[in-house]
Amino acid sequence: MGCSDTIPQPALLHIEAALVSTDQNFQGSNSHNVQTAWVYVNDNPIGVYEIPNVIPVLTEGLTKITVRAGVMNNGISETRTAYPFYSPYVHEVFLNPLETTNLVPAFYYKENTNFKMIADFEVSNAFEENGNESALLNVVTNNDLVFEGNRCLGVKLDNVYNTFDIITLDQYNLPGGLQESYVEMNYKCSGDFQVLLKGLDNTNTGFLVPMLWVSTKPNWHKIYIELTEAVAQLQNENIGYFQIVIRGELTENQSEGEYYWDNIKLLSIEQ
Repeated sequence: MGCSDTIPQPALLHIEAALVSTDQNFQGSNSHNVQTAWVYVNDNPIGVYEIPNVIPVLTEGLTKITVRAGVMNNGISETRTAYPFYSPYVHEVFLNPLETTNLVPAFYYKENTNFKMIADFEVSNAFEENGNESALLNVVTNNDLVFEGNRCLGVKLDNVYNTFDIITLDQYNLPGGLQESYVEMNYKCSGDFQVLLKGLDNTNTGFLVPMLWVSTKPNWHKIYIELTEAVAQLQNENIGYFQIVIRGELTENQSEGEYYWDNIKLLSIEQ
């Protein structure tokens, strides 16, 4: 028998953008920073792709396409991951060689997502100053500064108050082991700030674990911060409750600084 010289022609899958849909009364903002698509064809992984992208698929006919939402874990491009709180997008399409199928995958929070905290600052403030020597914390109502809605959280630093240190008002129970916990937040800032996890034992003694430094962003940005490993480590020390701490300070080259946050969510997966 002779060999065929026919080269298979792929169908083309065009992922134009990603959407996140929420019930804003119970899940908060639908803002997101989904930058990559983890793509499966008939349940077989074919790769991770930047969004938007055109993806060649060597499959014909009725085909099951699954897309998982990819984010930069802790804001680091080298640690991209499929975000564990968004359900996969599943869609059946009919593929033909060299024909383009357009998709805009819509992602939803999984049903077992536990929203420990949703702070949009529209009605109340979920944070307080953590000490007497830091700059004053304010709820900002200037429409030129707010990300969405009517209010956000803000801190301004100057030569009088050159540091800030804020902490969640409430303490939260988080699952340990392999059950994920994350903080989501929208922010913009003229200087770096640090996010820490504070654990409290049954005597109310606090233990701080630095999570990461968040870099300066002059425009609103979204970050996903993983707490899973830190929570598990603290629970090994009989820590039962947790708070989120945010700190910052002026550098030697700064005389003032502005920091703003919105839609801060503390999430866990409940099995």
